[in-house]
Amino acid sequence: MNAEDYEGAARDFSTAIALSPSIADPYFNRAQANRQLGKPDVALADFTMAITLEPNNKMFWLNRAQAYFDDELYHRAITDYTRALELDPTLSIARMGRGISLGEKGKFDESAADFTALLEADPNDDDSRYNRGKAYYEMGQLDDALSDFNLILAHDPAYAKARLHRALVRLDLKRPAEAWTDLQSLQRAGFQLPPEILDRVPTSLRSLP
Repeated sequence: MNAEDYEGAARDFSTAIALSPSIADPYFNRAQANRQLGKPDVALADFTMAITLEPNNKMFWLNRAQAYFDDELYHRAITDYTRALELDPTLSIARMGRGISLGEKGKFDESAADFTALLEADPNDDDSRYNRGKAYYEMGQLDDALSDFNLILAHDPAYAKARLHRALVRLDLKRPAEAWTDLQSLQRAGFQLPPEILDRVPTSLRSLP
């Protein structure tokens, strides 16, 4: 595994399983190897077997959740992330994954709650703040979204996703000049902006030097 010989690793883990089929770790490790080999269905079957054999192992639940997440099976990912958090409420990667998954399913209030919990543990977690800002934006809580994006950009002006979303918030708040400032900054940094966003900026502003 460490040498990235995933086919060889999978073969060895299969031998270990044949020798000791009631031990969970070889199933878990073979699942990891098969994920690297692009065999998600095989990996999920092994994660499930590992969980069956050792149902209180938070890492087994977490990794199956991430496999579901990668396959965009967000409803299943949410269930597994939740179980991992029941076993260890401090597992921040599970809370982050669940928060994103909840957002993908349109459950923005629950998504924002997960990112708020992460920010309570680490107020400098810009990724959690960005994702919470997006959830606020989707819920129409524009002032809260703007506050989060402002905080990110105050100490990391290069956080492009936050700048783009701040521009969207400013457009929704009918502050096109401020939005155009953000969009121009992104253009100067080499980002290609979607025409549907640029079209929301009045032509009179876009024509200014």
